[in-house]
Amino acid sequence: MAVQERVITVNPMDSFKKLKTAETEKRVLSADEIRIIFGMPFGFDRMVIIIGLLTGLRLMDVISLKWSDIDYNNSTLSTIQRKTGRRVSIPLPVFLVNELIEFKKLSDNNGDSALSG
Repeated sequence: MAVQERVITVNPMDSFKKLKTAETEKRVLSADEIRIIFGMPFGFDRMVIIIGLLTGLRLMDVISLKWSDIDYNNSTLSTIQRKTGRRVSIPLPVFLVNELIEFKKLSDNNGDSALSG
């Protein structure tokens, strides 16, 4: 842009080679890996991983969740995705709803702040 606008005459980045990166293959967790995750001590890290696994949300979306995003009566989670800006409503398995209720009790977080406490 600066070259086009004639702010500078030469792009200083022209001499650099672009780094080529190969896209990594996605893989499915093994049954043993899933057992390890569900066997983790109860806490924030475990909740983040389980919410991500069971909802498909990206890490930053999970971390930014608020308690008000969860509708316990209808077992749904509604949030705005950070990457796309789209509002999504995700059905939650009963197991996850129960885990969230227990996590909220243990974290003594009764406000509407992020799940991290």
